[in-house]
Amino acid sequence: FGIQDESVEKIKLEILKLGVGPDARIKVKLSDNRIVKGFVSERNNDDFIVTDEKSKFTTRIKFSDVKKINFSDNKGLKAIAAVGIVLTIVIVNIIATLKEEEQ
Repeated sequence: FGIQDESVEKIKLEILKLGVGPDARIKVKLSDNRIVKGFVSERNNDDFIVTDEKSKFTTRIKFSDVKKINFSDNKGLKAIAAVGIVLTIVIVNIIATLKEEEQ
């Protein structure tokens, strides 16, 4: 079982981009269909460790055992999206104010 080498490298890269620590939230479906949720607390060449936020239980996962990963629970991405929305609203208001002043 496990995924092909290209997929393993892709997952390694995604985990590298995600980083390590409480903001590096992840949900992993393993090749045996188990689901592991938490944050990436350690990253190595062949595996990474996911720590459950509540229980602090750790699970070492080989990259080759990953069937699917989901980063949607990532608080950092949500924060970036929220900042983007706020900035958009501010810019729209500034443009509207400038247009009113021109008239």
